[in-house]
Amino acid sequence: MDKKNIKHTLMIMALVMATPVKAMTLNGFTDYGSIIKINARTSGLVKNIKVTQGQQIKKGDVLIELDGVLQKETLKRAKAIEKSLFPGVEMAQLELDRAFELYDRDSLSQVELKKAENEFARAQGEYEAAQSDTAIAHYHLKNTKISAPVSGRVIDIHVSKAHYVDPSTNDVDLITLVDEQTSKAVTSVNAEQWSPVLLNKEATVEYKNTKYNGKVAYIDYKGIKQADGTSTYEIHILFKSDTLIPAGMPVLITISD
Repeated sequence: MDKKNIKHTLMIMALVMATPVKAMTLNGFTDYGSIIKINARTSGLVKNIKVTQGQQIKKGDVLIELDGVLQKETLKRAKAIEKSLFPGVEMAQLELDRAFELYDRDSLSQVELKKAENEFARAQGEYEAAQSDTAIAHYHLKNTKISAPVSGRVIDIHVSKAHYVDPSTNDVDLITLVDEQTSKAVTSVNAEQWSPVLLNKEATVEYKNTKYNGKVAYIDYKGIKQADGTSTYEIHILFKSDTLIPAGMPVLITISD
């Protein structure tokens, strides 16, 4: 592209950016503002499903319980190994303290002192590794109870009781939640209505004679080609609602100038 064409393009872009956007009223539909898909962090059989589709839940509520048999036994074993290694650390510490005393009195060679230091480091390392194994086992046992990360509502359950889940081989969704306080309205504009200054514009969304205040959170730059050769550009408005509005409901959207 030569300098003349570049200058022409920049002038057009500047004109588009400077062009004021008039208030517009558009038809649209609702969608969920925030969809959260819950996965398992450990493996096991689904023991209990504690919620039902459509149920309102709070952050921290238990959604699904796995059987936890493997996790309980793994934790038991990790604790036993950790317990068995602790006396070795204590003994190695006593031997090292004695080695330092003898070395200070010139009754022990530097080589022997180093051996005592190495033995203590080995015992301490094995014990700390066992502590880490115990912590990991605790983590996996804790995650046999799958809890809600946010408050919201259950819109779909993808597993049933006795279903085996294993995130290491198949990271499937278990439950889908939505934040019922945040909704989204979706609409589209034509090429003449589209402008980058639409982003962050104040907007109202009217649903069943109730108006909600929101803001334009997304504008499409690629466009969707229509049958007549024109393009439409999708726009999303995020707004707060006092209750969950189902997806796909018709709404009237007004974007402020």
